[in-house]
Amino acid sequence: MPSGTETVRVPHTWNIGRYDDYEGMAWYFRTFALPPSVASQHVELHFEATFYKSRVWLNGHAIGEHEGGYTPYWFDISSFLQPGDNFLAVELDNRPTAESIPGLALKLQGPNFWYDWWHYGGLVRDVWLTIHSTGLIRCQRITTLLEPDATETTSKVLVENVAPSFRLFGVAATIYSPQGDVVARVKPVSVRAAASAFVFAELNATIPKPQLTDLNHPVLYRMELEHRDASGRAIIQPQRASPATRKRIAARRNGGTSRTPMRMARNVDPHAK
Repeated sequence: MPSGTETVRVPHTWNIGRYDDYEGMAWYFRTFALPPSVASQHVELHFEATFYKSRVWLNGHAIGEHEGGYTPYWFDISSFLQPGDNFLAVELDNRPTAESIPGLALKLQGPNFWYDWWHYGGLVRDVWLTIHSTGLIRCQRITTLLEPDATETTSKVLVENVAPSFRLFGVAATIYSPQGDVVARVKPVSVRAAASAFVFAELNATIPKPQLTDLNHPVLYRMELEHRDASGRAIIQPQRASPATRKRIAARRNGGTSRTPMRMARNVDPHAK
């Protein structure tokens, strides 16, 4: 690890404690090792949110960057992994500018205008790895049509084939009531995906006599997806997979946290291990 670092636990911001008023760049570092069996699989590094501008290196290779403090993002790190220890370095910069949030207010209202909140820099949400061998559910879009005695639900599921060859997948769904009872099941829908390709699976279900939601009495149904391979066996989704595998839906009229230890430092050489 570079000198001058201190151990912190993620999620983390440096703007609490002795660096509470610090604006600028800081680094987070982490070493990790994966079993040899992972070498042939698809591995992704996920950030649930980082504030504000980030640049990410793995084993000395720049793997990507991101701007924005409230949106998740991920990188495919499969080709950057090495046997034994892997060294992750994340550079973050929380300095506001006239083109960033909340600094845009300077541009809109003049130099003396500012928002009444602080731009907390750091790895402000969880960081995790996912490992896949064939395919994964990347995201999901749910629409509903409310009828007098039922709700017609359509779910478009984006499936990605991360295998190096053609794959056949199936996607099934189960919908639960707010009380936890099964109210609808969708049989597996088959989709064909070329290597490294995306395909949509469309699932349709009817929820009889839905319980309606409103602001004073929120009611949420739960939809769980099951991803299957060509033989019909379930593809185990990662423990920290995308929320696409589990969604909340509501019918309305008119219309774990893994706290990972990491090392943090300000203004250091990220290549000095």
